[in-house]
Amino acid sequence: MAVRVKSFRVTNEAEENEVNQFLENKVVRHWGTQFSGDPINGIWHLFVAFEERHEQPERRTPRAGEGKNDRGDRGDRNDRDDRRDRNDRGDRNDRNDRNDRGPRDAKNDRGPKRDGPREKPPRPDHVVDVSQEDMPLYEAIRKWRNGIAKDKDLKPFSLFNNRQLQAIVKEKPQSDEALKPLLPEIAPELFEKYHNELLGLLSGAASNSAGSNGVDSNGAHASGDQSGAPASTDSAS
Repeated sequence: MAVRVKSFRVTNEAEENEVNQFLENKVVRHWGTQFSGDPINGIWHLFVAFEERHEQPERRTPRAGEGKNDRGDRGDRNDRDDRRDRNDRGDRNDRNDRNDRGPRDAKNDRGPKRDGPREKPPRPDHVVDVSQEDMPLYEAIRKWRNGIAKDKDLKPFSLFNNRQLQAIVKEKPQSDEALKPLLPEIAPELFEKYHNELLGLLSGAASNSAGSNGVDSNGAHASGDQSGAPASTDSAS
């Protein structure tokens, strides 16, 4: 806007009001005054540099939510731009990493290919720790246990495992009270059902052992004058 200059001569209140009315729609940039004449009837000279005041367009009051939506839209656009920038940087970093590593064989990246399902490492064989004299009894009880498990669709260790079998063969219990502590994991109903058969095998083995040592059923040693035939025993297996 162009700056204009105007001078006024003010001698009374009416002329002062005219100046004020003239300047209502003006933007005053500079002004100066000078007084002349006697103190009572003197004249004020007023110099004013001004610009015309142009009407500003009426500002519309935004409805509720309009400003927020605009800010939300700008925020969404900024978020999308930020995500695109991060993605672009991530892609460039990935490409740089691949370039740094150089070309590779895909098979080397994936490692050696396995044919078929992964094989489980073989379980170490259980070492039987019983004497040679007790091995027939060990095998007899083991086969008896496995036969029951197969007939009743059970796992063999549901009755007793091989370590417990070793303990049974070594201890050779002859009663329920002596047998029960050696089978801590067997179900009560299975113990009640099969303990007599197991004790029968152990009792037969004890009788065989006594017979092989030359002891009759009454506990007396066989006479040396008897025939050389060994005493007959029933097989427990």
